[in-house]
Amino acid sequence: MSKVAEFFSSIAEKWDSMETTPSSKIDALLARCDIKEGDRVLDLACGTGIITGKLISLSQREVIALDIAPKMIEIAKAKYIEEPLATFVVGDFQTVQFPERFDKIIIYNAYPHFIDKGAFRNALLRCLKPEGEFAIIHSLSRQALDGHHHGIESISRSLLPVKEEASFYQSDFLILDAEEDDTHYLIRAKKK
Repeated sequence: MSKVAEFFSSIAEKWDSMETTPSSKIDALLARCDIKEGDRVLDLACGTGIITGKLISLSQREVIALDIAPKMIEIAKAKYIEEPLATFVVGDFQTVQFPERFDKIIIYNAYPHFIDKGAFRNALLRCLKPEGEFAIIHSLSRQALDGHHHGIESISRSLLPVKEEASFYQSDFLILDAEEDDTHYLIRAKKK
């Protein structure tokens, strides 16, 4: 098991209690992702499924939720046992193979743990349909994220200012949004 998978499995039991973002703020951030009814959506690094139900409500179809930490997926499956449109998968985004590509890939509060941006970008390109979109969403500022990840730098990285971070993807993606303030950090892009 990777260091990231081990770490997140070790804190999975308390993960939901650590999520203090008001549901209304998460809803507002997800509204920025332009998820339409019928979109095939991947909840990437889903953890215990904090936003999985919201993505199902927006897309009105099955949502695939992927996480590298087996314990996170175990908890998510138990939470969504009555939800037939939630499919939880343990796997590494950089190597997992899906039978179909996605219209939208949403990464909520997890992006700094994708250390190798090149491998991450390649996985996005492989997993998104033509003109598919990804959204990196954080309900914290970049500075708050750095403070939150203090002491676990071996499994996370600091984010660059949002426009600089987004520019890494512009050779393969059209950047639709790149903004940050003291309450959030958001990048949204469409595959060229």
